[in-house]
Amino acid sequence: MKFKSILLLLTIITIASCSSDDDTQNDPQNNCETPFGLAVSSVDISSVEITWTQLADITSYQVEYGVSGFSTGSGTTMNVFTNQAQISNLMPGTSYDFYVRSNCSAQSISTYSVSVTATTDDCPIPTGMFINNIGDMYADIGWDYIMHDFVVEYGPSGFTPGTGTTVETANSDISLNNLSPDTAYDVYVRVKCGTTLGDYSSVLQFTTFPICRVPESFRLDGVSSTWITVEWTDYWGSFWEVEYGAPGFPLGTGTVLQTDQMGYFVNGLTPNTTYEFYVRSNCGSDGYSEYSDPLTATTNP
Repeated sequence: MKFKSILLLLTIITIASCSSDDDTQNDPQNNCETPFGLAVSSVDISSVEITWTQLADITSYQVEYGVSGFSTGSGTTMNVFTNQAQISNLMPGTSYDFYVRSNCSAQSISTYSVSVTATTDDCPIPTGMFINNIGDMYADIGWDYIMHDFVVEYGPSGFTPGTGTTVETANSDISLNNLSPDTAYDVYVRVKCGTTLGDYSSVLQFTTFPICRVPESFRLDGVSSTWITVEWTDYWGSFWEVEYGAPGFPLGTGTVLQTDQMGYFVNGLTPNTTYEFYVRSNCGSDGYSEYSDPLTATTNP
């Protein structure tokens, strides 16, 4: 009787052991080798490339990825047919975890590999902001070249970034048009990294010219005992007004001379006398410019 009991017990153990072996052989994951040797081969702003050891007889793999710390089974998956994968459309400056499984058949897939982590590059910030040219209703600006598209934002000086006027460009310079004359502006530039915008550049500030500009380089051209010649430079105007008088005279109370030349021969002066001169542009329906800085000259004895 004791012998029969022992024999029965051995039979039960043998059957259970065989059953366990059968379950292991029928588990699809246990028959499909898990990838290993995961490594990051390249990283940029919006993509990561990973590689792993090529397994014998495996021709298809499933890559799963997500922001670092995600749970496997909840990430984004992609199937590849080599031992490398290029994952694109990622967020700049973000850490991601990557896992790989072997696809052995439609019903057989391996367990997840050990993860590998990579952080995408930050979206660059434009530098070297500069002004090429300024007019009364436009400004040409630029910045150091980066191989990206850009979003330019501008508005009246002191505006809050995010509330200004935006313009997109693929170039590292742009002409801002339809501006208001004689107005101060702030400009910022951001790099466009896919669907994400990088941080703002430092502010670039400029002021548009008034419609009627002050003549430049007001200067003395010649002096005698009874005359003085003055001249100036003006690339925008066609008519000018010269006013002169004793030093310190109130503007609007001096002697006024009109001219269509960029200079004036002021005659009939008193010898050995000091005079103060101003010039301004006469812009017709747009009015007058501001006065130039004063120019002081003394006639000869």
